Amino acid sequence: LMKKMYIDKLQDSTGEIDYMVRGKGLTQNSIKYATKKFNNNPLALYKSMYEGKSQTFDLTKGQPCFEMNKNMTVSTKTKFERKIKTLYESGSRDDYFEYPTSWTGSEAERSENQEGIIDDYFQPSNYSHI
Repeated sequence: LMKKMYIDKLQDSTGEIDYMVRGKGLTQNSIKYATKKFNNNPLALYKSMYEGKSQTFDLTKGQPCFEMNKNMTVSTKTKFERKIKTLYESGSRDDYFEYPTSWTGSEAERSENQEGIIDDYFQPSNYSHI
């Protein structure tokens, strides 16, 4: 979906299926709790976010969350929500990635240029500092 937010569908040799889910800034319990709205299907949760719908995760679900007060006491938070929404910009692949100018031209020319660049990079003179 985005940097440090992904889902992997895992299947073992017996055919049992499980999911490995990750989300930066989210706890495993908060993700598990959010999947309840999607019939306990984490793939549906991630698909919904991929389609641009925002999703709120409560980080207090399944584990305690504490807060330091100004008077140096500690309180237990009852709610700590984080809202996630994926936004994808439309555009072309060539505009997104910047290629070296020596890679322009036909595919054959790019291949020759790329090999030349790689050959030049791995010349012994480039390792004189080692």
